[in-house]
Amino acid sequence: MLAMRKEMVLDFSELRSVRLQCKDCGVGIALDMADKRTRIPAKCPGCNSEFDRQSVQGSLGAFQDAYKSLSNLEHRVSVGIVVEN
Repeated sequence: MLAMRKEMVLDFSELRSVRLQCKDCGVGIALDMADKRTRIPAKCPGCNSEFDRQSVQGSLGAFQDAYKSLSNLEHRVSVGIVVEN
C-alpha cells in the first residue's frame, strides 16, 4: 500500500487564530493573534472553570509579537505542514 502525503503551505498572516482548549470540558476558544487587545478569558464559557491565564499569557504574548513581526516583513513568510498517512 502506498503512503499518502499531503502538503499545505500557508502564508504566516493566515495563521492568526490560536485555539485555547479547556482542560476540564474541552471547549475551545479562538483567540485572534492579530488583535493586540485579545485577552484570555478568566473562565471557560462551557463549564465556568478558571483558566490559568498567568501561565498562558506569556506564551501567547510572545506568539503575538512574532506574528506581528513576521506579518510586517516586506517578504512573505510561509509555513508548510506535511501530513503522511
